[in-house]
Amino acid sequence: MWQISAGAYARAISTALLLSIASLILIVGIYWYIGDALGYYMSLSGIVGLGLLLGRTVHWSTGGKRGRKLQWVAGTTTVVVGLVAGFLIGIGTLTLLAIVVATFLAVRTLEI
Repeated sequence: MWQISAGAYARAISTALLLSIASLILIVGIYWYIGDALGYYMSLSGIVGLGLLLGRTVHWSTGGKRGRKLQWVAGTTTVVVGLVAGFLIGIGTLTLLAIVVATFLAVRTLEI
């Protein structure tokens, strides 16, 4: 379960990147389309949902593997996408809190 091949890492990274790009477009699109406070809060919910989805997708793409290195893949991807989305929708205390919660969910899903 914890011995992960190079192919599994490649699948995890490529899956995380593709999901992150699609989620970033969706999160920013929601904010720009709806706008105002509702769009902002829906985008924050999207960031938190992305964390959970990223952790589960990395877990699925590796065939159920877990481990610290996969936690790094999911966590780093979540932080980067959260920060990029945050800069596009506006960085604030709630945005940073959403990124922290999303990263926790992504990493916790792959915990040993």
